[in-house]
Amino acid sequence: MDSRADALEEVRVSEMIERVAQALCASYNHQIIWPREPDSSGIRERFHGMARAAIEALRKPTEAMTESAMKVLAKSGMVEEPMGADGLVLNDCYQAMIDAALTSRPKAGSS
Repeated sequence: MDSRADALEEVRVSEMIERVAQALCASYNHQIIWPREPDSSGIRERFHGMARAAIEALRKPTEAMTESAMKVLAKSGMVEEPMGADGLVLNDCYQAMIDAALTSRPKAGSS
């Protein structure tokens, strides 16, 4: 294995980045095959980059997304006012979830 492939194995991308990268790869009408292992072709690395960009674009929820979530919370009785201060907390929670999806972690056993 070359040093580039070794470097790719050092960091495990988040589960969400991996899922989105594989979905993007599959959307290419099966013209590109997802490599099972990191390799020197850079396919995984390119799709991980595209996945990261796509997820980052979702970081700030739209007003419609916030309103929809607040309606669900209001129906459940978890909040009293559908768009009160809780909307800010909801956005903070959503952004924290996106941040977690973007977080790369060292591979198990790496230092």
